[in-house]
Amino acid sequence: MATEFEDSVSNKRSRDSASSSVFHKRWRHDVSGSYSPKRWTYDVFLSFRGEDTRWSFTSHLFHSLEEKGVNAFIDNSLPRGEDISSQLIDTIRSSRILVVVLSKNYANSSWCLQELSEIMECRNKSLGQMVLPVFYDVDPSDVRKQTGCFGEAFAKYEEDKDKETVARWRAALTEVGSLSGWDLTNSASGTEAKIVKKIARRICNELNNAYLDVAKDPIGLRPRMIRVNEHVNDPSDDVRFIVIWGMGGIGKTTLAKAVFNQFFHSFEAKYFLANVRENSEQPNGLAHLQEQLLHDIIRFQKIEVGNIDRGINQIEKLQTFNKDTAALRQHPTVLDDVGHRDQLKALAREREWFGPGSRIIITTRDHDSVKEINANCIYKLPPLNDHESGQLFKQYAFRNCDPSEEFFKLAKDVVSYCEGLPLALEVLGSYLLGLSVEHWKSALDQLRRNPHRDVQKKLEISYHALGCTDDKKLFLDIACFLVGWDKNLVVKVLEARDLYVGLGLDVLSKRSLVKIDDYNKLEMHDMIQDMGREIVRRESPHDPGKRSRLFSQNDILATLRTHSVSMEPTSMSKPMHITLIRRRFIVRNLRIIWLAQVTEQVQGLVSNCHLELAKKVDAKAFERMRLLRLLKLNYLHLDGDYGLISKELRWLCWHGFPLDFIPDELYMENLAVLDMQHSKLRSTWKTNSKEMPRLKVLNLSYSHFLTNTPDFSGLSKLEELIMIDCEELIEIDRSIGCLKGLLLLNLKGCKKLKSIPDSICKVRSLQHLDIRGCSNLMRLPDDFSILGCLTELLADAALMMQSPQTFTDLKNLSKLFLCGISKREAPKENNW
Repeated sequence: MATEFEDSVSNKRSRDSASSSVFHKRWRHDVSGSYSPKRWTYDVFLSFRGEDTRWSFTSHLFHSLEEKGVNAFIDNSLPRGEDISSQLIDTIRSSRILVVVLSKNYANSSWCLQELSEIMECRNKSLGQMVLPVFYDVDPSDVRKQTGCFGEAFAKYEEDKDKETVARWRAALTEVGSLSGWDLTNSASGTEAKIVKKIARRICNELNNAYLDVAKDPIGLRPRMIRVNEHVNDPSDDVRFIVIWGMGGIGKTTLAKAVFNQFFHSFEAKYFLANVRENSEQPNGLAHLQEQLLHDIIRFQKIEVGNIDRGINQIEKLQTFNKDTAALRQHPTVLDDVGHRDQLKALAREREWFGPGSRIIITTRDHDSVKEINANCIYKLPPLNDHESGQLFKQYAFRNCDPSEEFFKLAKDVVSYCEGLPLALEVLGSYLLGLSVEHWKSALDQLRRNPHRDVQKKLEISYHALGCTDDKKLFLDIACFLVGWDKNLVVKVLEARDLYVGLGLDVLSKRSLVKIDDYNKLEMHDMIQDMGREIVRRESPHDPGKRSRLFSQNDILATLRTHSVSMEPTSMSKPMHITLIRRRFIVRNLRIIWLAQVTEQVQGLVSNCHLELAKKVDAKAFERMRLLRLLKLNYLHLDGDYGLISKELRWLCWHGFPLDFIPDELYMENLAVLDMQHSKLRSTWKTNSKEMPRLKVLNLSYSHFLTNTPDFSGLSKLEELIMIDCEELIEIDRSIGCLKGLLLLNLKGCKKLKSIPDSICKVRSLQHLDIRGCSNLMRLPDDFSILGCLTELLADAALMMQSPQTFTDLKNLSKLFLCGISKREAPKENNW
């Protein structure tokens, strides 16, 4: 039976410490709740001798890690000298895993030995870093004892280096030679390629579910962590369900992340499943969440469950597996924002699904959703107390400075009305920062009109206070469509409207309405997103077609179907019956439908699901949407005149586009981004060229019938051309030389592509070129080295006839992949 947290803590029976299990030792953390996770710049740092392994083992490993999404550092771009730079030292110290590839000439490089000394020093400082050695064609005992080729190198150092330096280098080699790693000389575990995969897999396991982002020393977090840790640190081997329950915006996710961060590194298998409620609402969403759990916790390779019941069966089958399988290992799991008991049934119905001693932490707004799991603890997360609330508000409203007496009194009232809700304190404090007393009094008047816990109304004060209409439009665009988008892409799409989107994002960020994460993605608290979407819903509560933005699958389908009804007049001799339904007149027998519901206000229609309707949608559904700017119609078949689609479009995403070419009547001169992945296009458009003077991104990836690129002469502003896995692509139009601002060209997996035209050398702006898997592409144009801005060239399994010497004049090149080629002449190390 679940207990309320306060009672369960005070009545917690004492236990003999001798009975603590091995599992308890792994869970045990300081119940003081102190929390200061190490933030890493890189996941992996690679230390290696360039002339031995740069173009072979190390390059293969680096590429394998990148393919798995691991942020690895390789020092191709740093200038070499006698001593390693402070920049490189900082990089070593800010990398979580340090991989040392020890080869025959490793000890001949004083640079490598300095790197190694710094690496081992970091390890000994207990900074949470891991060192993984790879013994590449060397005996670990030679490394450990400095004999063989390592002894020869040190014979020279004894003559020209001081004793202290030599002693430090020897100690580092002795220590790294004693660590468990991979011996590629005496290994019986298979080929080099297999060992690379094993190393990459081990690294991914170590990195799995790294520290989650939590603000440094969040106010009020520590005492709440103490409460939760009392149950997390329970010494029993029982599987324990710990529920954190509270209203939206009170800090449930922050608390769960902080607790998770305390113990994640102690376990190979663990998972933080975010936004369960939101993801479950997507088509087949719960089944996809089950697949994630099976893959990331139980360590299955790719597995598809298809539906919820099959997913439950797959999980239950694991109970019959051997106890050594991942299914029965102890692991921590967080299910964040559970909204319904059906979600728990699909993801954590039985304790037997988890290994002995596992801890399952669940956050929810709805107490009823967790009733059936018989939780060990239900912790009702309290609001911040007066002192904590004042501290948090002071942090955002005054930047931790002491306010004047007048502002202090006003602040006290604002804090009181926020009722200890962290999100409201943060948003309102950010809004009031730097404003006059009059503005503060106005905000208080609005708060007094919503005295109780109508959180959205309190948050709306900050929205309505946005002085600029464009900032309000930007906020609603983000809330409805753009959460999770890259900031740069948002700017490209929306600045086509002549808006200053960069400044708008700064305003929203300062008001704490939007956040930009470490990966440059837009984030928004779900309460704030709900508030923005509610503002849009209130524009027309009953008729979605009259709203400015359509994002709900049901609303989109209803609108498109309603406005796609054919008009087929029949004989006027039959009697006419007219029925009034919600301001819609249906004229029966004539089969003419007249609808008062219009769509003139729609600016965005974005569906993240397939829109495979039973019938084709008539293009007339878009005739009145003259303000439409953002449109996503994945896998929809549109019938009729494409010229009826708005001329204001800035972003068009149409995955699975069904036609052989894009109709000429579709107006695209204002488009900034055209995304037609997985299309059936055979030619981009029917005419030779198309004027698209504002287009910045063109993505035609996975269009398996496309044989050539479009004529680029009308795409003068294009910055990114992405054509991944266009299997039939054989030709790139010579007009690509007209793209003077092109920054990225991605042709990965275009297996039939045999050449890139010489005109590419005119694109001096090009920074990133990806031709991996273009197996028929033997060479790049002769003058390719004049592309001085190129920083990244990925050419695995391509350029079979090209020597790496070709690239030595590319002074800004920092990343070069030429893996998969058996014989190459590598450039001298000092060129890198």
